[in-house]
Amino acid sequence: MADRNGPLCTVDQPVGPLLERMTQADFVVVPVTDPEGHLLGLLEREHLERAVVRPEAAEA
Repeated sequence: MADRNGPLCTVDQPVGPLLERMTQADFVVVPVTDPEGHLLGLLEREHLERAVVRPEAAEA
């Protein structure tokens, strides 16, 4: 699958790169779809940030 230029998420993709795209684009909410493009819901960056373990925090 090709890289995406903006925040977008499908359920079969890792969330780390999504969080990075959301932060760069300053998006606070993105749609989440299944691989066929059907909307499953919305994902808030705040919730994603709490769920993702950041590597620099794990090293401390």
